[in-house]
Amino acid sequence: MIFAMPSKKRTFNTRLIKRDYSYDIKELSEVLGVHVRTAREWIKSGLPLIDKTRPFMMHGSEIIAFLKDKQTKRKQPCKMNEFFCFKCRLPRHVWEGLIDIKIKYPNRLQLMGTCSTCSTKVFKAGSVSKISEYTKTFSVQRIEGRHIIETAHPTLMCHFESINKS
Repeated sequence: MIFAMPSKKRTFNTRLIKRDYSYDIKELSEVLGVHVRTAREWIKSGLPLIDKTRPFMMHGSEIIAFLKDKQTKRKQPCKMNEFFCFKCRLPRHVWEGLIDIKIKYPNRLQLMGTCSTCSTKVFKAGSVSKISEYTKTFSVQRIEGRHIIETAHPTLMCHFESINKS
């Protein structure tokens, strides 16, 4: 049997767990690559056991439900006018509502601002089709990369066409 090294992940691949299989603490820790003490802490924090006798066994569907619930409780959904600040670990408004927009691809862009609480740079991905909504919600300082979406038919390697005709 291959043993996985313990990791410090906070999200776990629940697809590795078989729904209709029963796991003991050691098997669970091997499948998910966590330490045995981590699995014991999950039991203390509410992971249901099949029964209270040793060896402690858990049903796969209960493990999946427990881990998914644990992971969704940590999520912090942001509203349209909020950015997630990694320093504050919360959705925050940008300072003075000022943002910069950087167009990365013809249909994707990046919004950049400063956290109003801790002055950390905050970023958010968005869609080019929603630029009008962003300009209504925020005070846009500058838009970089606008040339990407303004050209309908860019000419690629046009200097080669003149060389080949000669």
